[in-house]
Amino acid sequence: MQPFHYVTTKLEIGAQAPFRILHVTDTHIARADADDDSRKQALARQRAAAFEGENPGCTERYFRESAAFANESGALLVHTGDLFDFVSLAHDRLAPELLKIPRDCLMAVGNHEFSLYVGEAFEDETYKAQSLARIERMLPGQNLRFYAREINGVILVAMDNVYYDFTDQQREMLLREAEKGKPMLLFFHNPIYTPALYEEMRDVECCYAVGTPSEKMESYNDYRYRQQIATPQTRRFLSTLFSLKNVKAIFAGHLHRYHESPLENGVMQYITDAQYHNAARLIEVR
Repeated sequence: MQPFHYVTTKLEIGAQAPFRILHVTDTHIARADADDDSRKQALARQRAAAFEGENPGCTERYFRESAAFANESGALLVHTGDLFDFVSLAHDRLAPELLKIPRDCLMAVGNHEFSLYVGEAFEDETYKAQSLARIERMLPGQNLRFYAREINGVILVAMDNVYYDFTDQQREMLLREAEKGKPMLLFFHNPIYTPALYEEMRDVECCYAVGTPSEKMESYNDYRYRQQIATPQTRRFLSTLFSLKNVKAIFAGHLHRYHESPLENGVMQYITDAQYHNAARLIEVR
């Protein structure tokens, strides 16, 4: 078992009163039970071993531990996806229990939330549609594509970008929130490309970032290239995002490591290490 640990990020962005956010991501709970098929049960054993090693059940315990910390410190818990490693009946039953533990919780979905059997297909919007209704039930009252709420004069936005893209509808919704003129914090699963992030990610097969320039993707295999090449809608979204003065910071996960670097407009992007490492980021907002 790894001890709970976190880094602290302090933001001075003009909040009406100070508040705290505990950012967690990439828990990768991998469970299946007797109601799931044998293939799903075998997948659960394989994936749980990958994320939990010699500590069975630790991923779930780590989530509970961070939720308790958030409650004790009065922080909003924000999870940026891959709470679950794949779709299963066991996860359908576990989700409502887990997401009621924190007093206050906001979630942006990850790609694994929609994964039926990890790595078995090219994942796109058609693939996502097979499990979308199940995940919507997991987060009742929250629009998975775009969800905004205000705390102490600061707008928090959770968005779905799990297949490395954004839509024109998300762009329009972001503009509507930005027109309110209040400071904004954005949360999503996949980070946005920055040169510093690209350089740090040279130790793995690709950068796993939204908006990576095509010339920097020449070494990607065909699957990763097709998956991550920016659509026209994504490019329009990023152009708009970079022009907004009241977006103060971006928080993401997906990479299972800590990283901080500025976008091209100078706004800082903070990537938080995986919760299966029992890691988190405490954000102090003023």
